[in-house]
Amino acid sequence: MKDEIIQDGKVVLWSTDGINIPMIYKNLTGRNHSKEEYSIYMQRTAFGDLGLKPGIIRWLRDGTVVSEAQIPAVVK
Repeated sequence: MKDEIIQDGKVVLWSTDGINIPMIYKNLTGRNHSKEEYSIYMQRTAFGDLGLKPGIIRWLRDGTVVSEAQIPAVVK
């Protein structure tokens, strides 16, 4: 089993452990953080370290879309 997070058709992260990608996807969509923590996470990790940009991200498992979300340009 291979999980991937993609944006604009490019793989940003991938893993075969079945744990990390679902957790990171939830972080990116704000489900694992308070509003303040989410803002910091997005600025530092998503936009900084991962190089993501505002727009659609997708979580794929073995090539099939599991979930799709919009990440905002400004997180308040």
